[in-house]
Amino acid sequence: MTLEELRQRDARECAIIGRAITDEVLAVIARKFGVHQACFQGVAGKYDPLDAMRRDAYREVYMWLKKQVIHYRKENK
Repeated sequence: MTLEELRQRDARECAIIGRAITDEVLAVIARKFGVHQACFQGVAGKYDPLDAMRRDAYREVYMWLKKQVIHYRKENK
């Protein structure tokens, strides 16, 4: 796949996400998955690393979706 083909695919995917996800959907995702919470929770030294990894993954997906939506809106003003 050429660089131009990759760029076109990324632009198509960004448009799909940008059209489908509203601010309300992002708010529901943020609330449902607690993306604004600290990854490590609990008493110092008693953290559950798998739980922290799960919360970090939720946050990463949320931030990626939000970035795609913002980019789509900038490109389509």
